[in-house]
Amino acid sequence: MAGILIRWTTFGVLLTALALFFLATSFSRAAAVVNKDRVSRPDPGFLLHMARSGRTAAQSLLGEMYLKGEEVPQDFGEALKWLRAAASSGDADAQERLGFMYETGKGVERDPDMAAKWYGKAMRQGHVLAYYKLHFSYVGEINIP
Repeated sequence: MAGILIRWTTFGVLLTALALFFLATSFSRAAAVVNKDRVSRPDPGFLLHMARSGRTAAQSLLGEMYLKGEEVPQDFGEALKWLRAAASSGDADAQERLGFMYETGKGVERDPDMAAKWYGKAMRQGHVLAYYKLHFSYVGEINIP
């Protein structure tokens, strides 16, 4: 009986180590894409091609680039177009960025209710910044849709 327990324990340790290895490699790949300080953003032309083909992540990233004027000229109309496309596909980052646009009036008419709508959608997907903005910026000002 002890031999079986040792084998299962060893097997469990190996599976745990293997799972941690794959988890660590996937996080390091994600960090290379997400961490803006260490890695430059993809080529805007490539992103535009991917966004036009319906890639939600490319739409979201391209919208953010237009919103901030990073590696492309700042264009709130283009930012709104790509962020809406990504947000309607369920991208929480794009939903939070749309909330920001409506909160601040960048490229759209300032609308706290629309900001709350988009922040709420992002928050329901676990977007921490949207949660913060919705709960601490708008306490008592708006109704959460």
